[in-house]
Amino acid sequence: MRERASRAHPRARHDRAARRHAADLLRRGVRRRRPDPSRQLAERAQALGIRLRPKVEVELKDIALRLVAAGIGDTYLPRAYTFAPYYPEGLSTASFSPPLHDTFAIITRAGARLSAGVRELLEDVEAHMRAVADELDRSAR
Repeated sequence: MRERASRAHPRARHDRAARRHAADLLRRGVRRRRPDPSRQLAERAQALGIRLRPKVEVELKDIALRLVAAGIGDTYLPRAYTFAPYYPEGLSTASFSPPLHDTFAIITRAGARLSAGVRELLEDVEAHMRAVADELDRSAR
């Protein structure tokens, strides 16, 4: 949800400062790139001489699935979503070959060490991702 800052809004001054800071970072060449799996699809299509032209893009997977179930298009999503309780019945899937993968990164200053809390969080995230992958591998057999 987007939020519009105004003078009356208590975070307005903070939001303006954050935008100035972000602008300063961009001027210095620091980039924050949002992961975009559609870029991987576009690159694969281009290699085959095809150009993808989505007519509508939605952010939320459950909304995308509702649109597909209503016959309004197609979508792509991680296989784990096909096991979600809100996954509509009657949809079919096809896997990408080779599979699409997301890359996650934790970025620090040169020479900086991760805090104990961040290290523990990363261990938990990695363990969870391995468990989900193992479960998906078992269900695919």
